[in-house]
This record gives sequence, structure tokens and C-alpha cells, in this order.
Amino acid sequence: MKTQKQTHSAVDQLMHRWRTGHIELHEFFDEYRKWAYQVAQRGFPHFGEAADRLRQLRGKLIDHFRKEDEISEELVALGGQPTPEIDANRRQISADHVHLLNRLDELIDQLGALEPPFESWQEAVEQVERFCDALEQHEEQESDCINWLTPKKG
Repeated sequence: MKTQKQTHSAVDQLMHRWRTGHIELHEFFDEYRKWAYQVAQRGFPHFGEAADRLRQLRGKLIDHFRKEDEISEELVALGGQPTPEIDANRRQISADHVHLLNRLDELIDQLGALEPPFESWQEAVEQVERFCDALEQHEEQESDCINWLTPKKG
């Protein structure tokens, strides 16, 4: 059985991994936004390149979601037995991951189409921003769940 100090150290390490993953996502979004702005300034849309960049994001998200699931499982193990509320919350987060990936796939398909369905580059950028907003909202909800799972120091 782990001592309280070992448990707190393990929790701190898990939280550091969790924060690092979120920082990496935010860095990707910041780079994407800068790039999209530069494309808008040139006046010629780059739909195919946007699809390629979002494919990279998809790979990052799959890895990010997997790591979050691992962290969640480890936090539950450190905190004792999972409750029905924790199980329900984790199932909801998992369903959200599937929904977000499906939504991203749809965006990638639209941007990569021979005839993208967007009236302008700005409209395409707005669609990507809506996805980013939904992902950020999901991450905030997940943050609440992670905080709830984290064994309290005391």
C-alpha cells in the first residue's frame, strides 16, 4: 500500500502529464490560428492544407484522449473504488471523444473535398473555430472531472 506521500507524489506526476497534454493542444491551436490568419491575408484559401493540418490534429487528439483515459484510470486507482457517478462521468467523456473525432473527420472531409462546401476561407476558418470551441469546452468539463477524481491532500 502506498503511503500518503507516495500517493501525493503520484497524483502530482499525473496532474503534470495532464497539464502538459493540454498545453500541447493549445500550442497547436495557436499555430493553426496564426497560419489561418496568414492565409487570409494572402487572399487565396488553402482548404487542402487546412485538411492536412487537421489530420495532424486528429492524430494528436487520439493520443491526447488515450493519455487522459490512462490518467483517469490511475487517479481512480489511487482514490479507491470508483463510484457510479465517476463511472457515468467517464462514460460521458469517452462518448464525447468519439463525437469530437467524428466532427473533426467531417471537417477534414469537407476541407479536403475537390469542391469544398464553404463560400469563403473565412467561413471555413469559422467552422474550425467552432470545433476548437467545442473541444475547449469539453476539456473544461474534463478538467472538472479530473479535479473531482484527484485524491485530496490532507
